[in-house]
Amino acid sequence: MGKSKRYKISMLGICLFEITGLFFVLLLVMKFRNGDVKNIKDYFGIIVLIIISASLLYYCIHFLKRRIQGKCFFWDDEGVVVDVDENKIYWHEIEKITFSKGGRRAKSTIIDVYAHYRQEAGSRIEKRQTWVPKSYSIEWMHVTHAKEFHQSLMEEWGKRQKKSLL
Repeated sequence: MGKSKRYKISMLGICLFEITGLFFVLLLVMKFRNGDVKNIKDYFGIIVLIIISASLLYYCIHFLKRRIQGKCFFWDDEGVVVDVDENKIYWHEIEKITFSKGGRRAKSTIIDVYAHYRQEAGSRIEKRQTWVPKSYSIEWMHVTHAKEFHQSLMEEWGKRQKKSLL
C-alpha cells in the first residue's frame, strides 16, 4: 500500500484568510478615519472588527507557517493525517470516510471514528479538549488538489476495507 502523495496546505486558503482579514482592518481604519465613533454601539462594533480581523490574520499566519515547515496532508500504512499539525487517525480506528458539502462552497472530507476508539484518538489528537469528536473534517479549502486528495483517499480506503474483509 505504502505512502500517498503529499498534499500541501493550499495557498488559496491562506490568501483568502489574508484578504478577508485585511478587509476587516480596512473597515476598522475607515471607521476611525471618518470619526464614526460616537457611542457604545460604535465601540462594540470596533471590538468585533478587531477580533474578526485578528482571528483571520492569525489563521493566515498559522497556515503559512505550517506550509513553510512542510506540513501537509497524506496517508501511509499507519493512518491518515487529519490536520496541519500532522496528527493521525489510524486505519483501524476509521469507521467510514465521506464527502460533505456544506453551504455554497464549503466542501470537506469527513473521517468518522468507531465509538470504541474515540476516546483514544481524541486524547491523542485534541490534547486540550474535554470532549471527544465523533469525526474529523479535512476542509478542502486547506488542501491543494483537494478533489484528487479525496478521490485517492477513498480508493485507498476501499482497498483497505476489501483487504480487511479477506
